[in-house]
Amino acid sequence: MQESLRNKILEANQVYKKFGQKIALKDINLTIYENEIFGLIGPDGAGKTTLLRILSSVLLPDRGRINILGQDILKNPETIKDKIGVVPQNFSLYGDLTVEENLVFFSKMYHVKAEEFAKKKSVLLEIANLNPFLNRRTDHLSGGMQKKLALINSMLHTPQLLLLDEPTTGIDPISRRELWDFFYELLKSKTTIIVSTPYIDEMERCTRVGFLYDGKLIIIDEPERILKKYPNKSFDEIFIMLIKKDYEGD
Repeated sequence: MQESLRNKILEANQVYKKFGQKIALKDINLTIYENEIFGLIGPDGAGKTTLLRILSSVLLPDRGRINILGQDILKNPETIKDKIGVVPQNFSLYGDLTVEENLVFFSKMYHVKAEEFAKKKSVLLEIANLNPFLNRRTDHLSGGMQKKLALINSMLHTPQLLLLDEPTTGIDPISRRELWDFFYELLKSKTTIIVSTPYIDEMERCTRVGFLYDGKLIIIDEPERILKKYPNKSFDEIFIMLIKKDYEGD
């Protein structure tokens, strides 16, 4: 579908952020469309977490404009709080509570009505394959299961936009695959997802990707189109080439 015909969920223009002498984000321009998985790809220190924290209204940029679901979030951040879900790198689950008790706690925090919670819990647990572990304490779950539980908690209030900061980092390959399967199940509920990752091999799982390096988005496109533009090269080779080209241009 042509981008001009797609509904825009998010628009960021000239977003700039500096910490001391370090420029974390250099005039970021980004548009996210309805019902896509957008991959924010880049190494540690590239600016991925900073950008997601700004998009979720946790952090203010030094300059720039951000519109999410028709709202200027820099002027009115509270207007979109109940429409987005956020899973930071270190999501705070309660290890001494069971899976179900964690879900109950977060449903109350999000003010989810009991009837709606019962339906959402059933569907999400089924998708995440966590039903057999409903009564297990969270600190006894594997890393992959904890990540999936964090995702479920963030989905209880049915957000239109889900921001995931490196959800697959530090877990085994099988759990990574299961999480990506879960992401695609979430797309069926019309949820738009922005997921950051340092793993370049996860690019092909996204509908579109952005290469972020040293605070700059150096390319944004569909993975297949990137490969066609640079034939006979792997994503790793393309990324390295673009970084070198960007610095030579500077």
